[in-house]
Amino acid sequence: MVGGCMLDAAANGKGALCQISVVGGMALMCTAPAVLEGALRPDLRQWEEVPAAVIVTRASEQALEPCMTKLGADIRRLL
Repeated sequence: MVGGCMLDAAANGKGALCQISVVGGMALMCTAPAVLEGALRPDLRQWEEVPAAVIVTRASEQALEPCMTKLGADIRRLL
């Protein structure tokens, strides 16, 4: 906005270029909330491949993990 007004003043204009730059700048600033929201919204596409559960353990093998022994064989086969 300021650049258009400075250019208009430097060229001894009648203010039309300044008016256009102010109106155009305001129109551009009106899009700022939508652009900011789109930029800050997380992109969840990469989370489609994340497993439903994660086990943090100190056991050296899965079979030694206490919570794994309680699972059925069909579920352990998936892991």
